[in-house]
Amino acid sequence: MANNRIEIFDIHKFLNNHPFLSELIKSKNGILFECYGDAPSPSKDYGQIQINIDQIILRWWKITLRNIEGSIYPGEIKDSYEDFYHDEIAQREINRIFGQKTLDYCLKFLCGHIDWFSHLPLNIQIKIFSFLNLDDIPQLSLVSKLFRSICRQNELWKLFYIHQHGQIILQNKDLIHLAEKRGWRQVFFTNRLKLQMELRREAQLEYHHQEDPSDLIKAQERQIQNTIRRHSFTSGKQSPSMSPLPNREESARSNIGDSSF
Repeated sequence: MANNRIEIFDIHKFLNNHPFLSELIKSKNGILFECYGDAPSPSKDYGQIQINIDQIILRWWKITLRNIEGSIYPGEIKDSYEDFYHDEIAQREINRIFGQKTLDYCLKFLCGHIDWFSHLPLNIQIKIFSFLNLDDIPQLSLVSKLFRSICRQNELWKLFYIHQHGQIILQNKDLIHLAEKRGWRQVFFTNRLKLQMELRREAQLEYHHQEDPSDLIKAQERQIQNTIRRHSFTSGKQSPSMSPLPNREESARSNIGDSSF
């Protein structure tokens, strides 16, 4: 427990002055922090910490391999912020199960050191990250699971691409279509020459899709028939009466495979 007296944070007064954050917390049932964890080996105890706007709740489950009936049961402590500061038992259990860092976080929570960023909607988090230096993104992704998830968001890389090339790129339908298929992050790191080649290929595929799909198969059939006729003429044999339709599916599949990228 902390040796120096601290001033307990008035969470209700803070939320009254910040209605936007107040609405976010209400949408999450008032939960500001929650974590689960196992005690270090050899203990197998399991614990839960939940901090809301009114109290700090600690729950733990004693787990043993021995068959002892009636002596092992879950425990629970519910403290106000003020009571938790003086509750040595709750602090000792948090330290035993979760470690000193988690206990320090809970004690700092009493001073108002709250991670409000994690409670913001994802679109706002992405918007904030979009104003950061691009070179800082790899380092930010190592900070936490939340930051890594934000750094991988497709919308974030779309904003980076717009910042670099301007809003005019949104008028390029081929680019938008390619980004929807590949992802904006891959488009962002693709060099300009390769990107132009892929856009040209995408446009060609789009042109073929607009036509009747049977035209491609018919053209392949005519090509096969012409090949058979030329072979028959040079060899002096008549062309077989069997239609080359059985090979049509295989030919079409090989053509699609050649055009994939």
